[in-house]
Amino acid sequence: MWRSGGGLGKGLGSGSSNPEGFNCPACGRVYKLKSSLRNHQKWECGKEPQFQCPHCVYRAKQKMHIARHMERMHKEKIYKQELV
Repeated sequence: MWRSGGGLGKGLGSGSSNPEGFNCPACGRVYKLKSSLRNHQKWECGKEPQFQCPHCVYRAKQKMHIARHMERMHKEKIYKQELV
């Protein structure tokens, strides 16, 4: 995955365009796309996960991450539910 924990782009201004990417001023994560930085700031940065997997204790900050988790981890349960 392209985004980083902050090693890249130290010293970049908020949302500044740079070959290294777009830096979050709050946590230092770097994103290739400005829209990805905006989504991070809106849904993830400094927030607790708000979406709960119905099959286990996994929680995610984005709804699409729950869908991906369920597809990867609970494929059998999803398939059985569709048969009923």
